Amino acid sequence: MPELMSVSYYTYYLNAFLIFLPRLVFAFVVFLLALVLARFLKHVVVRLFSQVDLSGVVKNTPLETYLGGTKLLRRIDGVLGNVVYWFVTLFGVYFAASVLQFVSLTRLMEQIFGYLPNVFTALVVFLIGVVLAGASESMVKGMTRNFDPSSAILIGKMVSYLVMSLTMLIVLSELGIAREFIIIMFVGLVSAFSLAFGLAVGLGGQHVVKDILSDWYRKRETLVTQEPQIEVEVPAEEVEKALKAKKKVKKKS
Repeated sequence: MPELMSVSYYTYYLNAFLIFLPRLVFAFVVFLLALVLARFLKHVVVRLFSQVDLSGVVKNTPLETYLGGTKLLRRIDGVLGNVVYWFVTLFGVYFAASVLQFVSLTRLMEQIFGYLPNVFTALVVFLIGVVLAGASESMVKGMTRNFDPSSAILIGKMVSYLVMSLTMLIVLSELGIAREFIIIMFVGLVSAFSLAFGLAVGLGGQHVVKDILSDWYRKRETLVTQEPQIEVEVPAEEVEKALKAKKKVKKKS
């Protein structure tokens, strides 16, 4: 009787292994194909972006300033190639785990793929923030250089760092990192800045603001009163015709 039970156990495990073996082979083949495809796509992406001179495209732009010149841009083809490689490889792992019915690994891979759109959105927000920071810095420098050249660079850098700080807060919030803390901190900073600005203008700088507004209004009135009058020269013949027509209308009436 024990020998029959051991034989039945062996038969059961052998049958289970024979049923599992085709799925194991198929998953292994799928994973190998995913690796081959990942290497091929990586090679294509690297070759494609190596033909594009990204450093020349972003030269003299805010991206060149914030990305540390062209050193990172020269390696961007390798970075994008590795991103494509690992994405395809992870997809192969996910498909193989689904074939092998590894539930825990499949759920983990689904969570990873579900998180990738947030990473892409955060990357886009970061790039937009870099461009806006560079543009705002240049604009502020140009505006303040006319009346305060010594502090133009400092004010421009402060505005640029402020934009980048807000951008990083948005990026971290999009990635789901300390989202509640970031919201509380952002609301606190905006409230503190608004309160400080209101107190500074309302109590400490009300006379300065009054003088600035009065000076601006005075200059505006001067410009309006000094607007050149446009004179239109009318030929004498046209004037005479108009007068004669007016006299005829009066006689008829």
